[in-house]
Amino acid sequence: MNWLIVSDSGCNILNFESNSLTFKSIPLTIMVDNKEYIDDENINPTELMDAVYNYDGKTSSACPSPEAFRAAFDGFDNIIVFTLTSGLSGSYNSAMLAKKTELEKHPEKNIEIIDSLSAGPSITCMIYHTKRLIEQFGDFDQVVSKLHSDFNNFHLSFILDRLDNFVKNGRVSKLVAATVGVLGIRIVGCASKEGTLSVTHKARNFNIAINKLISDMEENGYKGGEVIISHFLNLEGCKKIKEIITSKYPDSKISIMDNRGLCSYYAEKGGILVGYSSL
Repeated sequence: MNWLIVSDSGCNILNFESNSLTFKSIPLTIMVDNKEYIDDENINPTELMDAVYNYDGKTSSACPSPEAFRAAFDGFDNIIVFTLTSGLSGSYNSAMLAKKTELEKHPEKNIEIIDSLSAGPSITCMIYHTKRLIEQFGDFDQVVSKLHSDFNNFHLSFILDRLDNFVKNGRVSKLVAATVGVLGIRIVGCASKEGTLSVTHKARNFNIAINKLISDMEENGYKGGEVIISHFLNLEGCKKIKEIITSKYPDSKISIMDNRGLCSYYAEKGGILVGYSSL
């Protein structure tokens, strides 16, 4: 039985090498001044964000259609889909409709749709974990059961320099955003259990923000597991976080990657997202 993992572009990976499965990424779309930016392998996040910052009007993101998900299922028997949190996107609902349509035609298929309640590198952590479970068990029901039992061990934390697009899209209040970027203040936060943006700290400089972020990680049970750090135009900040985590947890496995379009749109310039496992 062949395996497929699907994610929308709320996850930053486009592909990865594996002999045990196929991975597909389904793009979301960002709308800026009546222009569509499709979040696929051709998107330039810097060009996207320049357009966002140069436009005074409201911008928005749109989830993939149900058919975009369903078409990805063709030719596969065991399918696991991860979507951007339903707190930010309708992607989960689109994937569920795709599952319903596919199973009406092919009831023999195994399809699981998982609302990540998260974004970016946290979804990447889930996908890498799923790959390992497939290689370990090879049975769909076992993989899905273990994945759900492990689900609450995957987390997302972040440090943001600005919240313009969250405010424009009604994700946070103007009051919360008012002090961000003033006198070097950063927002430290996490994805809540409901999959929404939760602010945990306001830090007066980046070093304090890092310490608050790592403290939040430890409160969530982090003790040296996998960490994936993603960013938009803040590689040095990522390296600093990696250095501090490694100094405390020498055996931790930490990787750094660029944000794609959707995560760049929400994290904005200088924003850092940290996905990690407390397994």
